[in-house]
Amino acid sequence: MAHCHIMGVSMGRKPSAAQDKFIVRLPDGMREQLKAAAEGNGRSMTSEVVERLRASFEKEEAQHVPDFTAAVVVETVEQEFQTLQNKISALEEAQSMLAQELRQHMAKKPG
Repeated sequence: MAHCHIMGVSMGRKPSAAQDKFIVRLPDGMREQLKAAAEGNGRSMTSEVVERLRASFEKEEAQHVPDFTAAVVVETVEQEFQTLQNKISALEEAQSMLAQELRQHMAKKPG
């Protein structure tokens, strides 16, 4: 992201003196790795660290977002299952009534 600097103040950001500061001890070799990555991405080392932290937080947040698609599928399947159970119960009741009527009809016939 390009930033416009006017009299030492970056537009859209706090002046450096007003920004939060945090000292970090890096393992051996990581400073050089960070410097190379920053140069490769056309950023300062600070911007590189901030961008990498931001990206890791976004990734973490995305992993914690519930998968509403799966929830909708599960709910739909559960509803369909309940509908089928209701239909089966209705068919069993109808079968029982028909069997009872058939028995009554057969009992009335002279045999």
